[in-house]
Amino acid sequence: MKKTPAVRAWTGMKNTCRPRKSKVPGTLQAYTKLGEYRNPHTKLLQEGRSPTVMPRDYRALRVHQKASDLLAGKQLKIEPAWYRPILHRPPSTNIVMQKRNPRKIDYPEDNLRAEFYKEHPWELARPRVITENDGRDYDKYDWSMLEQPGKPLDGESVVQHQLWLMRKAGMSKQNAYLQACFQFYKLRARSEVLQRIAREENLHNGCGTIWNKSVLERAYEKEGKVVQDWLEKATARTREGMTRQGTAGGVQAWADELLQEEEAPAAEVAVEGAPAPATAA
Repeated sequence: MKKTPAVRAWTGMKNTCRPRKSKVPGTLQAYTKLGEYRNPHTKLLQEGRSPTVMPRDYRALRVHQKASDLLAGKQLKIEPAWYRPILHRPPSTNIVMQKRNPRKIDYPEDNLRAEFYKEHPWELARPRVITENDGRDYDKYDWSMLEQPGKPLDGESVVQHQLWLMRKAGMSKQNAYLQACFQFYKLRARSEVLQRIAREENLHNGCGTIWNKSVLERAYEKEGKVVQDWLEKATARTREGMTRQGTAGGVQAWADELLQEEEAPAAEVAVEGAPAPATAA
């Protein structure tokens, strides 16, 4: 068999890993022994021949068919215990394991929400109350308006108002987004101006108004009260336990230490030569 230039280059590179330019213009042939082992069909592909693929053996999956033939030919007198169940539920001939692909749950609000927070990332820094009753609290508002009574203005309001404009007003996604954002900027600017004016009036008039605390501040305050109450109770129980344990040995040891402190000056005087105090027998 006549070797092609590609095959000759491949044959000469069996024992080296360095790329070598073959006689075929614009190609590099670099084959190693490891490469030959990993791809046994490389030579066939270089010669222009298709490799032979061994067929799959399904004999293990067709045991019930073989048993049916044996029963029909009177080779088996009694049906095996597994014959009927396997006949009703035959094994699958697709031996490739399929991955479990759960159905993706996608809501139209997800894309709108991702687009809004991508262009307004600082809105995520604002504190929000994420507690919901039944998971469908957004159905309790009239989203024909962006500002809702009893609900703070946030990105979710923009998303729901944009969705209402797309469904009810028949607007496109881009136009609805622009209109919702325009109203959002207007309401947010008005809210910030009103808060600043109220603070300035309060400082100028000297009313001494105490501004309401935020949700996080109230939560921290309640948590601090609970921790302080627990600390006081734990301290009282600890002292009570120490007192009970000290009635037997602790109080006696404390009394002995006091007596030693009182006797220490008398012992020093006796060492210097002064008469020691008389002790009662």
